Amino acid sequence: MRLLILFLVPVISFFSYSNENNDYYHEIQNFFDNQSLCIGPLEWPVIIMAGQDDWINTQMVPLLDAKLAIFKIENNKKIWSLSDKGKKEFIINKGFCYGPLIIKKIENVDVKSNGLIIVTFKYTINNIPDWAVNKSILFANSELNNLISGINSVTYKASFRLNSRKVIIMHSEPEQLDLNY
Repeated sequence: MRLLILFLVPVISFFSYSNENNDYYHEIQNFFDNQSLCIGPLEWPVIIMAGQDDWINTQMVPLLDAKLAIFKIENNKKIWSLSDKGKKEFIINKGFCYGPLIIKKIENVDVKSNGLIIVTFKYTINNIPDWAVNKSILFANSELNNLISGINSVTYKASFRLNSRKVIIMHSEPEQLDLNY
């Protein structure tokens, strides 16, 4: 009997730890599932008066370079429209999406003395479209650039607390730990 107990304690602890990791995994994944990883304008065509366009050029020129948009000048207006490729890639009310972000691995669960639970993890992004790795797109969109260059290498953390019913509640949104500059 004593031998059985010595065997079961580590096994039960292992499964308990795995289930906790699974709970954290699902909470973090649910957070990212509700975030759109998208860039670009939400309404097309984009029309602006010539001469008042410096700010928009920084976002539109990369879309031209990635063949997602086309451009013309008409009646002193700059007009950007979706290209055929852009029409295929564009998602209404979202833009050009390059996700989803998938939690690859929970690396560590650290319970602090104040009850805060810090969970570190790595991620991946599956099926990244070719336009998302276009150099102009990456240069103009630092968040996209950081996410793509950090796949499988950058560590993120999220913090949790247990509520009065011992249910895991996300305390702070996931944030990048490693700087990737």
